[in-house]
Amino acid sequence: MQPITTMEQKWKLLDSVMSEVELLQKTENNENVERLNEIIKKLIRVKSLKQNIEKDEQELKLEYVVLMRERNLYFEKLKQIQRLGGENNWKDKGGLLNEINTVLFHSGKAEKNI
Repeated sequence: MQPITTMEQKWKLLDSVMSEVELLQKTENNENVERLNEIIKKLIRVKSLKQNIEKDEQELKLEYVVLMRERNLYFEKLKQIQRLGGENNWKDKGGLLNEINTVLFHSGKAEKNI
């Protein structure tokens, strides 16, 4: 028998074990039937938890995609602002581009309130 290496193989094994336990349940004496029932309940609970994890994982993947798209959108806007500022040497009549330059390229330590 080859070793079980992937999660998918392990979850398929769970189904196989559940089938075997159910078969034993039908052929065993009354003393073991209760114990087998407990095992089946636990296996069903594990399977249910797996399904919940898969659902949560899908939701997280979707949230990740949404966040990456939003990040890319703001990054694109930042690049446009950098391009506009660079084209004007970060100078304009009102000094707005210079302030934007300060915000964009400041080290991150707040020295003044904006």
